[in-house]
Amino acid sequence: MRSFRSGFIKKSSNHPCTPGFFCDVQHTIHSLVLQKNSIHSIHSVCSHTEPTHGPRDAKSTFSKAAGLQPSYLYHNEMSRCIQCGDFCKKKPRQLLQKRMFVMKRMSIVSLGLLSFLSFLPGCMTMSIDNNTQPNSPTQPGSADVSETSQALVFRGNAQRTGFFAGEGIQRAPKVIWSAGNTSDFYTSSPIVHKGIAYIGEKQGIFYALQLKSQKPLWSFQVEEPKFQVVNGEKQAHHTIRAPIVSGKYLYFTDTDSYLYALDTQKGTIQWKVKFGNGASDASPLVVGKTLYTTQGKSLYALEESTGNAKWSLQLSDELIADPAFADGIVYTGDYAGRVYAIQAETGRLLWKRQLPGGLSGTPAIYHEKLYVGIREQETGIETQTPHMFALDARTGEIEWSLRTGAQPNNGNVRGVGASVAIGYGKVYFCSYDGHLYALDAETGAVKWKYASSSYLSHSPIVSGGLVYFAGPDTDKEAGIYALDAEHGQARWIFRSVRPQVHFNNSFWIENNTLYFTGKTQSLYAIR
Repeated sequence: MRSFRSGFIKKSSNHPCTPGFFCDVQHTIHSLVLQKNSIHSIHSVCSHTEPTHGPRDAKSTFSKAAGLQPSYLYHNEMSRCIQCGDFCKKKPRQLLQKRMFVMKRMSIVSLGLLSFLSFLPGCMTMSIDNNTQPNSPTQPGSADVSETSQALVFRGNAQRTGFFAGEGIQRAPKVIWSAGNTSDFYTSSPIVHKGIAYIGEKQGIFYALQLKSQKPLWSFQVEEPKFQVVNGEKQAHHTIRAPIVSGKYLYFTDTDSYLYALDTQKGTIQWKVKFGNGASDASPLVVGKTLYTTQGKSLYALEESTGNAKWSLQLSDELIADPAFADGIVYTGDYAGRVYAIQAETGRLLWKRQLPGGLSGTPAIYHEKLYVGIREQETGIETQTPHMFALDARTGEIEWSLRTGAQPNNGNVRGVGASVAIGYGKVYFCSYDGHLYALDAETGAVKWKYASSSYLSHSPIVSGGLVYFAGPDTDKEAGIYALDAEHGQARWIFRSVRPQVHFNNSFWIENNTLYFTGKTQSLYAIR
């Protein structure tokens, strides 16, 4: 069960949420409490919710009465949603199962809070090679990663918004440690949880690195590591995708179409599945007790505890997008520019939308819209093809679109560089025209853009009122940039790591520390 904390606010006429309703990202609960014969509105949120960014009201008498630290209450006495960094919109509590727990609050009253947990009962099965290990040291775990999970999922949450809780890194950072050597090449984005960084590298080895000692807790060799010949020398070159951590176990896929479930503390196999020929480009996703992943043209739903198939769905082309989830729907996309919405419970295709170019990355979901970018290699004929799209998440209809410019020094390459990030009511993305864009999430209007001298192809993240991304792959501008999320001014630029940042991998923020991989070797932590 996730831990919850309460952030109390005075009743406010402009508060957009209504008691008893979930916000669009489904993890903000509103309830009422009787205090001294008067009813006050309580904004009860999960432990991943952070307050608004702005002047802190350390003198608030209400915060003192509530027994809260001043750092958790701001001048407007409201909390922002962890998933979007914005205030929530009213939405009925649908598709979620109630679960009651009681949390005792000192100095006022004992509260009963409703916690909602998604579950996805499966009814369709398929036959795949399930190589469950009979000598597994522990029983399969049943811990859930809900669709509101923040700390354990690639791109930060099941909606893949790249939004991370916390204050972020507000000042120019320094390297606090690094791990790895010149023979390593980390091919997966890192996931950090409870003092351990989980990451895979090109030798086909998956590591659990202890942050305090900077040494491996354990390592795991994949089943069939890949090799290539370089200058007559046989070299390992195996790609491991970003993992997901769910309770006692972690899950990841690799270039040989295996899906592994490992014990997070020991590195032992809980189960493994081989889907067939071909690589998997997916970072898996766990919602309730179901794991979703892609391989080739197919999307799979598996039992998290055993790896047994619930259902599979073959789509039109090779899938490139990591599965994203919201409101009982799984979203993914393929190399040919099609976006798909699939009913999570049954595997039924709800809709698909053809876009005019190949997808740049994983779609992100925010306020019932699906945001995705495309890239295109033009043929010299000028077109007006848009590159950034907002789709209605329920129907697939295009809500708005935006055309970006051409890549500097290569006018035929256009489009969005990678996955988008969403926070504070804005959509952020890197573009081949050398800009990081900030768009109004509702209308698509350009709020600001930050210019560089070369193309940008990184997936930004958002935390603490800042947008973080890897700069151009040039000697002068390579590094990590942190921009003010509201106005776009550079807060700091980090250029202390050589070789440059690996722009194909996404950043991770945990405990106000940013983790990233170098272009050829180490995993770094800066703060």
